[in-house]
Amino acid sequence: MSDTPRIDEAEVWHEEVAHYHVVGSDLGRQLERELNAANARIKRLEDRIKRASAAFFSDRSDRQTAVNMLAILEEERMLAILEEERSKP
Repeated sequence: MSDTPRIDEAEVWHEEVAHYHVVGSDLGRQLERELNAANARIKRLEDRIKRASAAFFSDRSDRQTAVNMLAILEEERMLAILEEERSKP
């Protein structure tokens, strides 16, 4: 099984271009948009982890720490719901 199945599927044999396989720019643009979105999500999750870590290891009471971490998790849950709604056709 290939590690690039979408490229493999979109690939077209092109004899005029020295017998190379070519892939359309539409797929390349789609993949780049998806990569950018994934990288943005990774950054946002890393930021959440840093905030949660700071909240967890703070010198506050256990109750305040739990409240802060719950707020961070709720924020992420709401963002995930918004992303899911945006991705629906």
